[in-house]
Amino acid sequence: NYLSLLDSYLNNDKNSLILLSMSRDLVIGLTVEPISLIFIALLAFVWLGVACYSNKYFLISQDKKILQFQIFLILSVEFITLVILSKNLISIFLFHQSLIFCLYFFGTYFMHKHDIKASYNFTFIALLCSFAFLLAIIFTYKIAGQVEFLGSGIINNNLSLANYLILISLYFIGIALIAFIPLYLFYGNLYYLNSPSIIVIFIISHGLLITLIPLKIISYIFGIDIFVSYNKATNITNLIILVITINLLISAIFSIIGNNLKKIFIYLFFNQ
Repeated sequence: NYLSLLDSYLNNDKNSLILLSMSRDLVIGLTVEPISLIFIALLAFVWLGVACYSNKYFLISQDKKILQFQIFLILSVEFITLVILSKNLISIFLFHQSLIFCLYFFGTYFMHKHDIKASYNFTFIALLCSFAFLLAIIFTYKIAGQVEFLGSGIINNNLSLANYLILISLYFIGIALIAFIPLYLFYGNLYYLNSPSIIVIFIISHGLLITLIPLKIISYIFGIDIFVSYNKATNITNLIILVITINLLISAIFSIIGNNLKKIFIYLFFNQ
């Protein structure tokens, strides 16, 4: 399927699919563009690796929940694929919410009952981020009159610095809140999950999407040139670097003093 999408894109057949049309400007659909093709390829390789590893893991550990895990993996990959191929902000929001529900349901299923609180924290923070992301989408629609992904971006350079700061802050909170606030302190008990489930939740789901979604927003919503010019005007880059550096140190310290390999792995994920 990936090779077919790649061939069709290289032959200038710009395929897209409208799943639901709510109005002339608001649709839920899928499309193919360069960033999506890169991340679909990454997902395919990671999916293959996790599938091979998890089969061996369940064979050695004699865990009886291999079928449930395979369903979890398939659903996660499907929702991630839909997020990657989303043609606008509304589509990304809908499919990402579906992924969060899937991660919460199966994360709770694979945890010990006395450690489910970590799963509740995980979901609460994810929903908090989603609310900020929804506000960012509404604000974008108010400013630009659309939420489609365009190669040159949809935000024009007449946007005031104050509005830009509000918009970029909402997007950062909605996508990368974990880079600014040490939320991993609330996720400690997630190490009770089996290893394949941790890999699916953190490396595949968060690891891919926390890179993909900002790239799409910078490239197709703001436009790279406008994004760079506003950052220079507001000098926000230095603040971002400072906050992220502090977080890097905190997560690194927790990794160094940790005495549980899986918990260290979780801290290292947030550090990266």
